[in-house]
Amino acid sequence: MRISVIIPSYNHSDLLHRCVMSVLDNGAAEGVEVIVVDDGSEGGVGCMEQSLTEAANNRHIPLRFLGQPHKGASAARNYGLEHAKGDYIWFVDADDAIEKGALSVLLARIASECDMVRMGNMRRASDGKVVGKSSLLDHTTYLYRRQFLREQQLRYPEDMRILEDSMFVLRCLQCRPRILDITDCRFYLLGDRHSSTAGAWTAARSARFVPDILRFFLSFRRLADAEGGETLSLRDHYDRYFYVYLRVLAVKGCPWHLLERFRNEVRAPQFYYTQSPTFPMRLLCCKSVHQFLALFCRVFRRLC
Repeated sequence: MRISVIIPSYNHSDLLHRCVMSVLDNGAAEGVEVIVVDDGSEGGVGCMEQSLTEAANNRHIPLRFLGQPHKGASAARNYGLEHAKGDYIWFVDADDAIEKGALSVLLARIASECDMVRMGNMRRASDGKVVGKSSLLDHTTYLYRRQFLREQQLRYPEDMRILEDSMFVLRCLQCRPRILDITDCRFYLLGDRHSSTAGAWTAARSARFVPDILRFFLSFRRLADAEGGETLSLRDHYDRYFYVYLRVLAVKGCPWHLLERFRNEVRAPQFYYTQSPTFPMRLLCCKSVHQFLALFCRVFRRLC
């Protein structure tokens, strides 16, 4: 059994080395291959390819560098998937890393009959302490059986500019996979996400993102409704995602009419599936509060 680790990279040369080395230093050479997909980075990966290839050869771990014109992370992941040979696929982001020893533990615990493996992830704070984090729709904390993805024709949506990774997980869950939970161990190390899409939002960009966000939530809603009362975790996650993105859109200065459209189209019939709206939620749904936040964000960006 082999795990294919697929790492898409776009202008992440400063972080890519750390990410790849976290895989190479895992000590599971016989069961791992690494595929780095350069998504049309400016100047490519250059000398880094040579140094990482030498490091992989010294550890007897297959490492391949693939390149494509800049098409986005989804296209890069799909391209890597086409060339993967492992029984299971692990999509790792270039600005993240994996915990030491993770691959050896996973290879020992994976059951051949499972379609997906759900793991735990974490972030190390500046003081070195580990901060736990988990999300039902975090695509990087799953292993995917390659045959399952092939049979169900599952790929990352290349026409979405945001939430395409969570949409991929939704599509996988809609196929009712056999999932092995090993969340007692945290294998994934989250980076600081300074260059992430969310970190660079502007009011204009948030407006462009709204259609993709709505598309994600409506798909999420169908999955949660299909589960009925059997799985409250899906509905609870829906609630949390709803609150997070209502807050993000408000703080990023999204125009009020789009924010109102998002709120009206996404919310469940009872506004919240599992609980009453909180005071912060009611504030975010107030037009005057939204206008104040938008003004504050504009002033803050100018001062910075």
